[in-house]
Amino acid sequence: MAVRRGATRVAVPVTCEETGTATCAVTVALRMRVAARRIEGARWVALGTRRATLPAGWRGVVSVPLTRQARAILARHPRVRTTVIAASQKGTAPRESVRQQTTLVRR
Repeated sequence: MAVRRGATRVAVPVTCEETGTATCAVTVALRMRVAARRIEGARWVALGTRRATLPAGWRGVVSVPLTRQARAILARHPRVRTTVIAASQKGTAPRESVRQQTTLVRR
């Protein structure tokens, strides 16, 4: 995903696969895994999160605000490997989540 220099948001593609009059309540989260020097291993850094309710069959982008830390990381590094986690809730059913690896590229 391309991110403009100094951007405060990133556009994440999302699809609502519900049909009819149903909606998708989604949470889109950008996370970056950072290696730690301790024995516990890596930790996750939140880069941005956005909740949205989408109409059935919707395809497009969700604008996710970047955290201050994410903007600082992107200012220093032109490419940042991230994990996009999209979780959706259908009625009262538990959340279903999808993880996808992507790279934020500063242009």
